[in-house]
Amino acid sequence: MVGRIIIGLLMVVAGFLIVWKTDRVYRAVGSLPFGEKIFGSGGTRFLLKLIGLLLIFVGFLVMTKLHEKVLEAIFGRLF
Repeated sequence: MVGRIIIGLLMVVAGFLIVWKTDRVYRAVGSLPFGEKIFGSGGTRFLLKLIGLLLIFVGFLVMTKLHEKVLEAIFGRLF
């Protein structure tokens, strides 16, 4: 239980830092052709913000143990 909360908090903090310091992350990783192709000019920064927000969302799901129910709701019929 405590491990799940710590992992979730680490995910939330990492996602927050990616959203907050997008320019630093952009300078570290460089331009991503996929982001530029899909989202146009400035797409890499937008993609990084989306990844950060997704990381925050998944982190909260992990902390509250709702990730299992979300995965079951999405992929439950496949298995």
